Amino acid sequence: MANSYLLETPRRTAATNSLQIATLIGSLSRSVALLTVVTLLSLVHAINIGGVGAMLGELFPRSVRATGGAVVYSLGVAIFGGFAQFFVTSLIVATGSTLAPAWYVIGCGLLGLVAVAFIDEGSRKALD
Repeated sequence: MANSYLLETPRRTAATNSLQIATLIGSLSRSVALLTVVTLLSLVHAINIGGVGAMLGELFPRSVRATGGAVVYSLGVAIFGGFAQFFVTSLIVATGSTLAPAWYVIGCGLLGLVAVAFIDEGSRKALD
């Protein structure tokens, strides 16, 4: 029982923290909220982008490594970043909640975790 609680706690904490941060940002003045959001997103992006290059390099054989990495990265950014305004606006209209963007970010994060779970570990394999 204690082990299952320990396994569930990080997921619950991440979702709870995201909603608490969104609520806190909603209570700030516009300029402070903007600066806070940009700073938080920049930190998350900096943490994330380091591993993405290594992961994309391991996913593809040498002959298509640059093209494969560029296409995969560009499609992800285009779909989840380019249509983000549409998805978030639709969520706000459907739910009536201004916290809907936080749910979108949580959903994208969970989708990313599922995708990473299916990637083969390549640290002990030689890159061709």
